[in-house]
Amino acid sequence: MAQRYLSRLLLLLTMTLYGMDNIAKPIPIQHQAFVAQLDLLITEANHDIQRERTKLLRCQQKRHLSHSDNKYLKTLATQYRLSAFDPSKDDDWTKLLKRVDTIPNSLALAQAINESAWGTSRFAQQGHNLYGTWCYRKGCGIVPLHASNQRYFEVKAYPQFKDSVEDYLLNLNSHSQYKALRETRYQLHQEKRLISGQVLAGHLASYSAMGQQYIDAIRSLIAMYQLEVLPQTNT
Repeated sequence: MAQRYLSRLLLLLTMTLYGMDNIAKPIPIQHQAFVAQLDLLITEANHDIQRERTKLLRCQQKRHLSHSDNKYLKTLATQYRLSAFDPSKDDDWTKLLKRVDTIPNSLALAQAINESAWGTSRFAQQGHNLYGTWCYRKGCGIVPLHASNQRYFEVKAYPQFKDSVEDYLLNLNSHSQYKALRETRYQLHQEKRLISGQVLAGHLASYSAMGQQYIDAIRSLIAMYQLEVLPQTNT
């Protein structure tokens, strides 16, 4: 589809530019407002996730869970697409904690830059979709100009960019394709090591048909524009 072609062109351009001189570059002036706005949305969404994680950890420490605690945990497990949650099982707590966690701003920024071409794509402009997220019900979004004959889909439309960011974070935190990303993040937590976009990007092969080339390009975007060191709050 057109958006995918646009993303591939941006990927190739990114890899070519970064591979030519290996020098970090400032974010282009015309895109700085977009990055600043998006960085704020990602930070706010991550703060919301961190609040949920803190509450989850507090529940885990309780000797006795109240009715409202159990109701909250069941709702949270459903939200994060965990088929069942039994608070008496340590493994279920671990499964939920692996999902209710933040995503580095650098990774979320790089993917949005790529998928929406700095917010200029048709799907970003008309449907506030920054991450190329699909939906599979007629009328749920925007019909791509070059639709696949294999499976009907639309590019999901959102009321605001905020909703696109939140849906993207939930996708990485709950979809089976990104289980390895969540496992790596959890292990880094256990080892008290930095959780970076560069590291987690290594588990995004399923996000694009380009596989490893997609991973390389996202990492190049993070490095080229120094997205790991923007003045942001990663929780």
